[in-house]
Amino acid sequence: MLRNLSIYIPALVFSFTISACTVFRGKNDRLTPLRVSANKHNLEDGRGKPFFWLGDTGWLLFSKLNREEAE
Repeated sequence: MLRNLSIYIPALVFSFTISACTVFRGKNDRLTPLRVSANKHNLEDGRGKPFFWLGDTGWLLFSKLNREEAE
């Protein structure tokens, strides 16, 4: 019985993962290809509307704080 579970559980997880990862093939006007703007300082969408992409990482968390302050 335990041997069967070790085969069926990974197969079940794999099948759920594959079924959840489907590609959207419909039309979506909000998601347009990105490109660099003419001034080379911003990103803009396919309609030419500029936006600023802010990505933040917690790299200073490791060097400035101790464990108690981080939690």
